[in-house]
Amino acid sequence: MSDDARFAASWLALREPVDARSRAERLNELAVAWLAERRAATRRPLKVLDLGTGSGSNLRYLGPRLAMPQHWTLVDQDAALLDIAMADVAPYEAEARCVDMGRWGGRPGELAAWLDGTDLLTASALLDLMSHPWVTTLAEAASRHRVAVLMALSVNGDWRLDIHGPASREWTREDQRVRRVYRDHQATDKGVGQALGGQAPAVMASALEACGYRLYLADSPWVLQGPDDRALGEALLDGWRSAACEQAPEAADAIRDWHAARLACWRRGELTIRVGHRDLLALPGPITPTGVARR
Repeated sequence: MSDDARFAASWLALREPVDARSRAERLNELAVAWLAERRAATRRPLKVLDLGTGSGSNLRYLGPRLAMPQHWTLVDQDAALLDIAMADVAPYEAEARCVDMGRWGGRPGELAAWLDGTDLLTASALLDLMSHPWVTTLAEAASRHRVAVLMALSVNGDWRLDIHGPASREWTREDQRVRRVYRDHQATDKGVGQALGGQAPAVMASALEACGYRLYLADSPWVLQGPDDRALGEALLDGWRSAACEQAPEAADAIRDWHAARLACWRRGELTIRVGHRDLLALPGPITPTGVARR
């Protein structure tokens, strides 16, 4: 396994428990209700296409909640991560496909072929890395096959550091400066064109709605605090520092000072880290939910 793959696997392992507790359970319930009706009509196992599978956290989270016979197609461009995912797929049928998903942008026909026979199209922490053309292509392809779409944990561009101990207004202002720089970095090209970053949930929702889907949205924020989140919080602060320094090298010294101050607060237990995400469910058929925002 390459160093990049090891780093990715380590990061994914750190975030998986926080992802699981943050996701909008009500959207899962709505998806399961719709999929149960679909399976009753087709009388076959559910077919799930998982994009950006990574090490398989989406399958581990959703599989038990679907509570039906299911076949997963796991898609990622990192073969080493797919190997990790495939080692933990029981009791589900699954196949792995190592593919450069970036090539699908602007090619709805090619992507639609992957969706042939699919009941649920899903991804976790993926959309914000993708471009506007890629996301609209995904929506168009999904609509061709009228599949349910469940996109979890797309960042919405918001994060906040709440201080419980003594902190100066100067550092609060620095939080805001670093956040602005980081948002600019989120919108840089991640290999698929200019990334949507925090705009991703709204762009995907609009694209699916234009294709005739019913949209259900729910916030799924990370709230990090306490010893169990310590390693993830440190990794997150380190990542923000690195991205901000890359985006604004002329401000690198100030960014490193900000990072050192905030890391010290985190290690003293004086900080709560909040990172905004949104979950999105899109259904092609009628359903009347309660307790969740609908567009």
